Amino acid sequence: MNLLLLSLGVGAVPDFLAEHVNRPAPVVRIGYLNDAASPYAGAGFVAAERAQLADLGYVLTDLTAADIDDPREFAALLDGLDALYVAGGNTFVLLAALRRHGADAAVVERVRAGLPYIGS
Repeated sequence: MNLLLLSLGVGAVPDFLAEHVNRPAPVVRIGYLNDAASPYAGAGFVAAERAQLADLGYVLTDLTAADIDDPREFAALLDGLDALYVAGGNTFVLLAALRRHGADAAVVERVRAGLPYIGS
């Protein structure tokens, strides 16, 4: 598994992705899973975290597991990504959103198969 677990900032992301994704930064597709940050919508740290990642030049796709009812649809979205970035925030909200419709299984399966996972 290709895991990068962060506590603050995205400084380690470029080296991690360069090691695990064989594509230049401007075309690397990162899914930005934002469920954990949803209770803090509008808070400065939420926008700042996403902005830091975007400023690195990657292609970001916002994902909200709570909004996707079909686990196959969520899995297909993951299949179109080069990496998954799980935003910081409330981990209980994140877990509930992922488990609600089975998206948790898709994340586990894809990460075990090699999808780089970055968690904040």
